[in-house]
Amino acid sequence: VLAHVLESSLRLLHPVMPFVTEAVWQHLRSAVEGLEPDSIMVASYPLGEGEVDVEAEANIAVVMEVVRAIRNIRAERGVDPARFVEAYIAADGARSVLESARPLVETLARARPLHLVPGGGEMPSTGVASAVLAGAQVVVPLAALIDIEAERGKLGGQLKEAEAEIVRLEGKLADGQ
Repeated sequence: VLAHVLESSLRLLHPVMPFVTEAVWQHLRSAVEGLEPDSIMVASYPLGEGEVDVEAEANIAVVMEVVRAIRNIRAERGVDPARFVEAYIAADGARSVLESARPLVETLARARPLHLVPGGGEMPSTGVASAVLAGAQVVVPLAALIDIEAERGKLGGQLKEAEAEIVRLEGKLADGQ
């Protein structure tokens, strides 16, 4: 049993630490008779046994979607990665899943407080960024996170740069004709 567990563990670890697993594999081959193949590099990756839990996979997919949506909103809006944000999630079908995974979502998305709102419940609508997902809607209030005047100034500067680039490119096009 120990040799089987070690063999399976080595096969699982090989993509992560190939040199170490190959060295251990060679020592294991000399101690255990019938261990094939000659190198772990050509050994098949272990497959799971038993049935697939479709419900569990669907539940974790919803959690992953919500975390990804909050992270995307944070990245798009330039929110400091170390800062926690407030988030609202409306998900009738997956509400119980998200409730049980609340600590996981709060940690991975750095969202605290995390409000789970019933489908028809009140969610903020001004000064927010939102994402509509297959199983949920995510809303992140941005008023306290972003200095609106600084953001307007930054966007104004980007607009001026884009307009200057247009003028420059139109000049190049006129010269080429």
